[in-house]
Amino acid sequence: MGVSQADLYQMYTYAGNYDIDNVVLMYPLQRNLTHLDSSWKFADKKIEVTILQINLETILQGRPAFRETLKNQLQKLGIFSGSDK
Repeated sequence: MGVSQADLYQMYTYAGNYDIDNVVLMYPLQRNLTHLDSSWKFADKKIEVTILQINLETILQGRPAFRETLKNQLQKLGIFSGSDK
């Protein structure tokens, strides 16, 4: 399983409709598909779609742990810099 072309197109469309340059498409972590963590830049516009895998096992540790994991991953990408509220 890999990145769905339909998912990429949907994110591209959202970005265009909301006039934003960067969007993140999140998939559940699949340990054998490390190539999913990447970015796609569309030639006709300056839209970049970043593919990010999320380890859903952190949900079992509780909502705060999951939020912290998600926040850390987005910060590594330079996407999230706000408060964790």
